Amino acid sequence: MRDDIASLLHTDMIEIDPDITFPPRPECSDKLEIYKWQCKELVLEKVVDLLCRSGDVRNASKLYRDLLNRERRATTAVGEGLAIPHVRTMQPRDLIMCFMRFGSGIEFMSLDDKPVYFIFGVITPPYRDKKYISCLSWLSRAFSECFWLKDSLLAVETPAEVREIMVKLSGQFS
Repeated sequence: MRDDIASLLHTDMIEIDPDITFPPRPECSDKLEIYKWQCKELVLEKVVDLLCRSGDVRNASKLYRDLLNRERRATTAVGEGLAIPHVRTMQPRDLIMCFMRFGSGIEFMSLDDKPVYFIFGVITPPYRDKKYISCLSWLSRAFSECFWLKDSLLAVETPAEVREIMVKLSGQFS
């Protein structure tokens, strides 16, 4: 899988500090859960938008619904600033990946209750399980074992720089 990660992540499917207008954070705690879901939904809309740029998504609204339903089962924000919204669905023709970097961090209902800075969206048809599991595993291991990765991704200014980091990572990390 390590050789495929860089080839899966195209510069047109990468955004640095995407233009998403989040609602204001509520002052009272009884509205905090609604706010968190609103933020998550906005991010998932952007993930779908990026994944659709591949030209290989059959139905964007069904993909959004599938990703949202997946998030309702369990958050894909694994902690340490990383979220990997992912789902097996009939909407893509093959495994598709996108990336977003939020320099200030965002609310995404992370397991550690900390902001999320890095989002990799990963979707695949149900019959591509091996490639899908390998991709998710590779991303998780890369973030936990490559200590330079987070700082490098926080410092990027362009999608091309993200792509260069992923190429470097593919060459160094297996």
